[in-house]
Amino acid sequence: MNEFEYKKSEHQLERSLLQKAIRRGNQELTEKVVAYLLAVNDMAWLKKRLYVITYEECWIYGSHISLNNILDEYKNLAVTVKNKNAAGLAALAGDYNSGNYVPDSTMPEHQLNAIRSVANAIKNAPAFWQWVKKEPGYAANKNRIEMAEKAVSKAVFEIDKAMMYASAYLTVRESVPEIQFTQPINDRNFPYWIAIDKHTDRGRVMLTEAANRVGIDSYNGMILAFYLEGAKCNQISDSPYWDMISNWEFSHRGMTYSQAIDYWELMKPIIIDLTKDDVDKIKTRISSPPQERNEDQLSLF
Repeated sequence: MNEFEYKKSEHQLERSLLQKAIRRGNQELTEKVVAYLLAVNDMAWLKKRLYVITYEECWIYGSHISLNNILDEYKNLAVTVKNKNAAGLAALAGDYNSGNYVPDSTMPEHQLNAIRSVANAIKNAPAFWQWVKKEPGYAANKNRIEMAEKAVSKAVFEIDKAMMYASAYLTVRESVPEIQFTQPINDRNFPYWIAIDKHTDRGRVMLTEAANRVGIDSYNGMILAFYLEGAKCNQISDSPYWDMISNWEFSHRGMTYSQAIDYWELMKPIIIDLTKDDVDKIKTRISSPPQERNEDQLSLF
């Protein structure tokens, strides 16, 4: 199974839409999609995915998952100021292990150590956790690190687990920013089409077609769609490792940021046109979810 594949689900587009709504701070849409997924009995996925989305979008909020009310959890996450430093560090470490990413010779030592440490954690998690618990910063951040270690069991893919390792590393070796909240951006013209992305069956077909039409490799097209549209956040705080992976994804494919934008501007209208029917169906489904629902589902346990 490659990085673009997730366990099959008939609700994969709504699942994808949930994370996009959270990224962009749309609390109303987040509530609507969670309600839909609860109505179609997707509670097990919602519980596990909460951890992954949290560490990907705002890792510093990981220690605040209270496990009380699933709807409130997702709504709160939507209005955080995002911090994608753990996600960026995890991605760099994964590409470092695969040999795709070679750090620049000018990279500061502390960043190189971070990438190598998380890369080693991916290969030997038990040794990593032993190391973390011996670090001077562990005692003062015990709860945060224990939450990150617990979250690993909720993740399926190595890249998701790596975000939890990265969170623990950042906690003991770099400063932990304060969690910030902002006002929701309940955009009535939300771009639903961004949910039809590389993680969905329909999205891979559609992105491949759009990339072919503008004359670029389909994988590159998926990368452009993710970094230039799908990964957009309502507001993001300083996340240097995320900036590093984002810039590297373009540069090692021989594209400047300006060139990437140019290709994306060609692809975007094609994608919007190709997804019109899909968007209409998504809107209809989440506006008319099944009526029977166990209200106890709102509680995680």
